[in-house]
Amino acid sequence: MEKRNRWKDAAGLIADSFRMSKANYVTLTVSAIIESAKSILEMMAPAMLVDRITGAGAFGPVLGIVFFYALAVLLADASRKAVSLFSTAFGYKAGNRAALSVGQKGMRIDYGGWEDTETYEGMLRAARSTWVFQNITDLLCENWLASVIALVPVLYILSHVDAFLLLPLSALLLLELFLERKTDDRIYSLEEGRAADEKKLHYNEKVMTDLKYGKEIRLYGAMQAVAEKYEESRRKVFSFQRRQKKAEVQFRVCAAAIACVEGILVYLAAIREYGRGAVTLSFFLMFVGAVRLFTESVKSIVENFEWVRDLAGYYSDYRKFMDGPEGFLAAGQKDEALSGSFDIEFRNVSFRYPGTDEYVLKNVNLTFPYGKKTAIVGENGAGKTTLVKLLLRLYDVTEGEILAGGVNIKEIRYQDYLGLYAAVFQDYKLHSFSIRENIAFQEEGKDGQIWELLKKQGLYEAVKETKRGLDTFLTRELDQDGKDFSGGEKQRLAMVRALYRNAPFLVLDEPTAAIDPIAELKYFERLKEDTAGRTAVFVTHRMASTKFADNIVVLERGEVVESGDFAALVGSGGLFEKLFQIQADFYK
Repeated sequence: MEKRNRWKDAAGLIADSFRMSKANYVTLTVSAIIESAKSILEMMAPAMLVDRITGAGAFGPVLGIVFFYALAVLLADASRKAVSLFSTAFGYKAGNRAALSVGQKGMRIDYGGWEDTETYEGMLRAARSTWVFQNITDLLCENWLASVIALVPVLYILSHVDAFLLLPLSALLLLELFLERKTDDRIYSLEEGRAADEKKLHYNEKVMTDLKYGKEIRLYGAMQAVAEKYEESRRKVFSFQRRQKKAEVQFRVCAAAIACVEGILVYLAAIREYGRGAVTLSFFLMFVGAVRLFTESVKSIVENFEWVRDLAGYYSDYRKFMDGPEGFLAAGQKDEALSGSFDIEFRNVSFRYPGTDEYVLKNVNLTFPYGKKTAIVGENGAGKTTLVKLLLRLYDVTEGEILAGGVNIKEIRYQDYLGLYAAVFQDYKLHSFSIRENIAFQEEGKDGQIWELLKKQGLYEAVKETKRGLDTFLTRELDQDGKDFSGGEKQRLAMVRALYRNAPFLVLDEPTAAIDPIAELKYFERLKEDTAGRTAVFVTHRMASTKFADNIVVLERGEVVESGDFAALVGSGGLFEKLFQIQADFYK
């Protein structure tokens, strides 16, 4: 990144951090004033004490000076500690707000974007960079401002000594800053290259610690293979970390050598001036302290400017992700199709996934009539789930259009269009939240409706017997008193969540995959009742379950090859009858 762009990012970082936590700037400014006053006092106190002992000054008794100094340092440390507690809380608040913004941005990105590796790695880099919002405030206020304040009396003292001493000191200081700059660039370049390997490490760590992977790992004896995958990714990440630490240690050794030379020069100059009688003993001590404070303050000011530039590099990862496209959420403003009864129509729809040349769906024409139930069937890979993704606008069509009440869905506000649907996917997800939160999320005050739906889905007793009812957590991952439901119960709970939304369109992708045939029969009997007056679209691999549908759409290799009701298709001699007969023979 060019330097001017990096400083532009630095300005953006400062503005964002101030917006996220103004209180942190206030507390750290107070802390900077306290710290600079303490540093100045520490520089002057030895000289004041020596003046009193040698009788060269008019200060109070020695004991009074010592007591005043000790009390002042104690109060300064206590005050700064108290302010620091507030600052830490405010700093975490800023970092957490930034992390939340990354998560919210991720939830707004188009579904298809998450199948792009670059998007996922970009989110990891952005999430890893949120710490800069806390650190930028520390640098600007607590470090930079404190150093600027301390420089005022220091420069006054140094103006009374040989100015030529400042030349070698400045040269050494510049050398140290140059070496630090090169070290920081090296560390940052290694940090950038670590993202891909960190992603693998996070995934492998999840596989080793997430219970949902445990059964297959044990059953297939894959413990060693998984452990080796984890160890391989850990070694690669550790290699980056080791090279970063090596560069840091090399710099620290050089910095210590430079500091040693600086100390020798300062003491030689001070002894020379004292030996000539040009300065008093008290000024000798103050001069040594002033040079030390000068070096530390200048280094802090320059380093913090450079650190701001470095933080801006991390911030650019955050900003790049946050400024990335949101696609569907930013498009479409019409709402004509969102009221009343209307059909959803696929008109000459073809689709291929981004980055591929093969069409998954080809010239599909079909209609989902309002208030009717449509089943979508076909062999694996026929395009059933892809068709559902297009219906829900998780992807946009490659060719053709999808119409809602005659309006192209691309012209409808995205969230309004999604509000038409409730869905249960084959790979549905339930969360380690309470049962109520899994169904209604943040909505409150409708427990009666939830209990009624649980009763219809045969889950009433299972929930009622728990200790806390709807407040019971799913799984014991976060709560020891949580409830572990069976696979079929979880699927029915996902169905309760979909019905609770009371959307006009219900989409079910393999809704009976985890339940037995008898439970399946009851499921569809309930479904017929629950979806009365609503449009229902369900994907299934069990041909018999389509008896409940008003219309059946048969897909083969991405094309609609048959459609009609069960009676018409089962005797047509086509693909549907063939698939039905194969399954019937299997059950016989």
